[in-house]
Amino acid sequence: MKYLFASLLLVCGCGEVVKEKPPEPPPLLLFVGAEQILDQNCRSCHNPGSKVKTELKVDDWNKVTPEVKKKIVARITTDDKAIRMPKDREPLSEQDKDIIKEWAK
Repeated sequence: MKYLFASLLLVCGCGEVVKEKPPEPPPLLLFVGAEQILDQNCRSCHNPGSKVKTELKVDDWNKVTPEVKKKIVARITTDDKAIRMPKDREPLSEQDKDIIKEWAK
């Protein structure tokens, strides 16, 4: 009788096993946000029409190679003010850095 009751609970859904909620995928806004952060903080010097001398000129952040993305992350996260980007400005916020790191993956 005990097993019959347990079986009925499972069939009826009353004894439903609680499953762990799967992790949320990163929101699309994260990647849109990365492009906005890069545009606001990097585009003025790193666009193809800029007269600023720089190794990196970008017209579309989505076409940046993984190697260049790693360099961008390294430059925005370094503590060395001589090479940190954005140059001659306040460093990016930790939240902005995290968004750029996620974009660079």
